[in-house]
Amino acid sequence: MPDPTTIPHEPSRVSIPALAVGFATIAVGIAVSLVAGWLLLASTGTPANAPNNAARPGIDGPVQETNSPDRLAAYRREEASRLNGYGRDPSTGAIHIPIEQAMRILAQGRAR
Repeated sequence: MPDPTTIPHEPSRVSIPALAVGFATIAVGIAVSLVAGWLLLASTGTPANAPNNAARPGIDGPVQETNSPDRLAAYRREEASRLNGYGRDPSTGAIHIPIEQAMRILAQGRAR
């Protein structure tokens, strides 16, 4: 193996000003793209065809609601009766069946 000190090579000429200009160009490009994106989002409103008349939500602040254990138990009973019983949702009119039966029906449909 030849001695590395005797291998001819071209000396490296790193230009610090050229590197600074390159980094500055990249930084300015990123800044311009971020500002352009922000301006685009800030200037456009909600689209006319947005679902449910969507708008930016107004957030009042954090809300912490604590309920009594009785209210939680009542909620769980109501949800369990909906999951394990038959009925119709009064607001939408959707019919629901017990979840076990629904899973059985789906499993039979996929087996066919």
